[in-house]
Amino acid sequence: MGIERRRLPRAPLLYSEIFPSRADLIEPVMQRTLGKLGELGCLNGSHPEIDLALREALINAVKHGNRGSRRKRVELRCFQLHDGGILLVVRDEGAGFDPREIPDPTCPENLLRDSGRGILLMRSFMDEVRFERGGREIRMKKRT
Repeated sequence: MGIERRRLPRAPLLYSEIFPSRADLIEPVMQRTLGKLGELGCLNGSHPEIDLALREALINAVKHGNRGSRRKRVELRCFQLHDGGILLVVRDEGAGFDPREIPDPTCPENLLRDSGRGILLMRSFMDEVRFERGGREIRMKKRT
């Protein structure tokens, strides 16, 4: 597993971590990541939005991407963009998915379904959300 740097912006890497696909590790990863971004002054008032979007991305990677397999890993990388924003990249080792096939959770027929809300939240709180590598990687940008 490894993020291909040539496909990412030439931007300073602020933080990275690879961890086993376990739900109980998400909170410690969040604390380390947000702590580091806070120390570096990268959050600039966007802490709640970044917290929620990153948490959803990590949960999706563990639960849906890797299907809870403890043998698989999740990779997180955080970059400082030239415009002062940040790029968060979360990659799993799952089979991937097509985000266009996720039902819109705001449609009346989907209100009680238990899927799609995490992606909706990520798109609501980040300035840009893109899925790469067949849905195994999410890239989220936030202007701060």
